[in-house]
Amino acid sequence: LLQPTQGCMGYCAQANRPPAPSVPAIVSEVIDNTVYLKCSFESSSNSSSLGHVMTWSRLSPDGRKE
Repeated sequence: LLQPTQGCMGYCAQANRPPAPSVPAIVSEVIDNTVYLKCSFESSSNSSSLGHVMTWSRLSPDGRKE
């Protein structure tokens, strides 16, 4: 739906947000000294830009988060 704005020739667009993707399923796999994470989720949207952001951290030998 496009509507003219007051005082200018621009238009404002109003759109519905796509539904959020499902909770991701995360599977870890250790090969040699490397950890691989596989993330999968379902989405009812056709947009390939939907997804999740994953943050990785580890504990150092003295217990600090890195």
